[in-house]
Amino acid sequence: GEYNIPNHGDPMLEAINEIASLGALLRRSTEKFGYEVIKIPETDPDFHMVDGLPMYSPLSSRTLSMSGQDGLAPGDVIVGVNGESVMSVPDINMLLRNVAGESVRLEVVRFNSTSKLQEARKLKARLLESKGEDATESVFALPEPLIVVPLDSEGNSNLWYTAWEWKTRETARHLAADAGFTLGYIHLRDMA
Repeated sequence: GEYNIPNHGDPMLEAINEIASLGALLRRSTEKFGYEVIKIPETDPDFHMVDGLPMYSPLSSRTLSMSGQDGLAPGDVIVGVNGESVMSVPDINMLLRNVAGESVRLEVVRFNSTSKLQEARKLKARLLESKGEDATESVFALPEPLIVVPLDSEGNSNLWYTAWEWKTRETARHLAADAGFTLGYIHLRDMA
């Protein structure tokens, strides 16, 4: 027969099968051998708490700067999760099961963002080139580690909702300013 609840109501199965989120829109790219970051939702920098929890993407600079890391940007590529290639599984979500709220090591290739490691590699390349040595491999398309803490499904939903809310408020403000009047914008998240 068919089961309308795949985990049979078992809390242990639900916990094991919960898929964490990196809080970004990703696209599998066989050309780049990984998952390309398409969009990282941005939320209001002044009002970023929902139920006492910060609402930034785990891949954003705002989140990662707290640990001394640099965030990703659209165009960057995730090539590994906890030492396993993302291309070895049909979907990156398979590597994110049961890790919400825990540290995860990503291997990333930065095409559109920069990091301290990338800057050090560029400096090394310039030094090697000044000595007449080939430095191509020391800079381009080398993966680097990034430690992130994925969101649970509820946190991911709240992140995208909060980002939509902020973008809508900013759009309303800009449209009003362009039309020459001021606007008071109120959004009620829940009427209950």
